[in-house]
Amino acid sequence: MGGRKETVVICLESPHIRQAVLEYMKRRYDQWKNNPNLLYNIMAYELMYICYCERSQRMFRDWLQNKYGSIEKLNRTWRTSYSSFGQIRAPETRNAAPVPDVNRAAWYDWAQFNARRFTDYLKWAKSEIRKLDPDIPINAGGTSSMLSSANSTTGIDEEMIINEVDDVILNESGHSHIFSDLFLSLSDKKMAMVEPEMGGSPHGTLLHFLKGKSSVAKWWWARTPSVEYHSMNSSSIPHGWDITLAEVEEMLRIGLDIRRLANEIAEFTRPEPEVAILYSRSSIVQVPPHLHRAGRTPYLDAIFSTWEGSRFLGCRIGFVTERQILDGKLSRFKLLIVPAVKYIQPEASDSVMGYIKKGGVALVVPESFLFDQYARQNDRVAELGLKITDVTLPPVLGQGELVQNYDQSITQTIVYGEVKREIRAGNEDIFRGKEGLILHSEGLVQKIDPGKNKVIASFSDGSPAVVLVKKGRGAVYYLAAPLAATDYHQIFAPLAGKLDLRRPLVGVDAQGNLVTGAEVRAVERRNDYLMYASNLGASPVEFTIKGQGEIGAVEDLRKLRPVPGGQVRLGPWQETIFRIEKAASR
Repeated sequence: MGGRKETVVICLESPHIRQAVLEYMKRRYDQWKNNPNLLYNIMAYELMYICYCERSQRMFRDWLQNKYGSIEKLNRTWRTSYSSFGQIRAPETRNAAPVPDVNRAAWYDWAQFNARRFTDYLKWAKSEIRKLDPDIPINAGGTSSMLSSANSTTGIDEEMIINEVDDVILNESGHSHIFSDLFLSLSDKKMAMVEPEMGGSPHGTLLHFLKGKSSVAKWWWARTPSVEYHSMNSSSIPHGWDITLAEVEEMLRIGLDIRRLANEIAEFTRPEPEVAILYSRSSIVQVPPHLHRAGRTPYLDAIFSTWEGSRFLGCRIGFVTERQILDGKLSRFKLLIVPAVKYIQPEASDSVMGYIKKGGVALVVPESFLFDQYARQNDRVAELGLKITDVTLPPVLGQGELVQNYDQSITQTIVYGEVKREIRAGNEDIFRGKEGLILHSEGLVQKIDPGKNKVIASFSDGSPAVVLVKKGRGAVYYLAAPLAATDYHQIFAPLAGKLDLRRPLVGVDAQGNLVTGAEVRAVERRNDYLMYASNLGASPVEFTIKGQGEIGAVEDLRKLRPVPGGQVRLGPWQETIFRIEKAASR
């Protein structure tokens, strides 16, 4: 742990370990309870937990019996022939991954059980801390595990932890902003979100607050350079040679501005998202054993790519989980993005189909809706009137070395060959007026028989690339191949216009298109608008602030200067917030 490579063996089910945890709390609690600078108490993070002891085996069998009720029902699900629950052993792992011939249904249940029992341990630990300190906010978690191919061996399910354990959400996401959109979506109620050690570049720090973080502790910011871990010094704000004085100044100014503009920053998380990316626990857990250590899977690649392509729409982007879908929460969204959700609970896919029939719109990236959570075939694509006749997969070129990470997980990069195709849009539906627009696919390619559905974009050989399916009062835009991350915006932008997403103001480039390269989003207040703009790159970005009608005076709230005509020029990595008067209030 903590950067070393040792193996830490702890059984959290052992009474001896639990007693040791209690003794540690009693010895140490006064150190945090009497610390006036402590904002919250982290019980555990940067970790993974899995245990195969006999007590764990008994707990797993009890959990299975409670879930299935009878061994016959379990056998039907697992396709096994056990005569009693007492015969069952947890599926094996080797080098922190399921063995190659693992029973995929059994593995799903084992992963679910492991996350459940680890969350229950955290709940127990929190209850004991509360006996010593009834006030300090408490949290726990493992942020990166939620978008990792190795999640099923970590014991981490942040949806459980956030809703059952956390008082404030723990989000150690470093430079990435996707976790903020994900974690706020996982929570069933409004919660504060905190970052305990943000490493890496100083760029994009304000955007973390604009996306919901309430506090950030910057890693590494020591009084003196580290003599033990020299590599840490390169990312140290006061010591890193690659961090300029101008960047140090910007970091200090952000520290002041987030206090001065706290009320304005809080406004940006008030509107609920109208666009959601489907976060499938089934697809996170059901990873083929040879991909478990790869870090990414086709599903994870599609999540990152679709999120990247959606962030320039000028509206808040959220996620929706299988549990939330089963709770009826799909109806709040105008657009559902289904990013290669190959494995999904049948009841959740039923709800998605029902959402579409009732007027919802979904964009589906292949391969989606093919198997249930137990890896049993459950093809729902045919219900859309589509037939997949062939699939071209990227070839595997090789594998990297096994690498043990700081949290004891093991990764092994898989190198794929390229399967790239050119897609030409027609003059139909969302592509009307954009005939000849060129998109690029990356990854597998499905050959589709569209049936009676409308083809609105084609590959260069004339085969269907984007098919519009009308279903009930809703619609599905089905892609025959995943797109390059930069090209998803070309589909999302016209869809946003067609669905009339809530965007009081937007930023547009010289051609009148939504600006890219900078994340720009506005919210409306009674007498004015607020808009943030965060340049995501090292090149300047220019745009004009545009509304449905005329807008009033524009002020840069960080510089406290007017912005004539709403004409904005962001320098490299520049971030700011604007206040825009309503025309009637001038």
